[in-house]
Amino acid sequence: MDKERTVFLHGINMAAYNGYEENIHPGGFRFPLEYGFGYEIFNFSNVGGRCYGYVEVPMRNGNAPAIDLSKLGAPESAVSLDGVLAVWTAPCREGKGREVVGWYRDATIHQHYIRPTGKLAQARRFNHPHTGEPLKLEYRIEAKVEDCVLLHPEQRVLRISVHPRKRGLPGMSSVYFPFRQDSKAAKELRKRVLEFVNDSGTRTSKPGRPKKHPARQGQDPERRRRIEQAAVKFVQDYFGKKANTSVPTLIE
Repeated sequence: MDKERTVFLHGINMAAYNGYEENIHPGGFRFPLEYGFGYEIFNFSNVGGRCYGYVEVPMRNGNAPAIDLSKLGAPESAVSLDGVLAVWTAPCREGKGREVVGWYRDATIHQHYIRPTGKLAQARRFNHPHTGEPLKLEYRIEAKVEDCVLLHPEQRVLRISVHPRKRGLPGMSSVYFPFRQDSKAAKELRKRVLEFVNDSGTRTSKPGRPKKHPARQGQDPERRRRIEQAAVKFVQDYFGKKANTSVPTLIE
């Protein structure tokens, strides 16, 4: 895998990325801040031995949102590119900046959103928490489960500062190409991130299939409290289990 085919993808902060979670951290993302979820909710779900990831890409100049694959060395005509290292980041739950939450090795990244069909569409089906509308969530990048690593929240110790006006460092965009930057700060950043990824290894268990969740409407405070308590217990139980768990067990 060509190390220069490395991209940083930024989204909301979740514990498991294996379905709906109450306690997400949306940072400055408006949609999840308003609705309580983002399309990233299945980024580390196992669907037929693969993970399918979503990253928000804004429209530019009225054009359909697209990732410029030429910045990863692909021909101008390419609509997909293999052999990519995708490092996922999210807003820090404490303090400012971003933290590395996981990565896909040897991934395939697509220029445009891919609309799932068949069994994949059913696996990525999600009911909108407020309206109950069934959504079949698109994806932008995919990789084999064994090439996907999700860090336990307590292991998300690598912080990335955001400098919208500092040359070569991540700004407001959700897609950052570290090898397109030649400033000293950018070189130091990518060196630090790649060393962290390589030192952390790739040991994972089998991620679980995404679960269907009913629309969450009209929850009273007591019901919401019980759900939050159950979610906390779920995360505690989940991260205490070993490699035979049905959801991703992360680096220990």
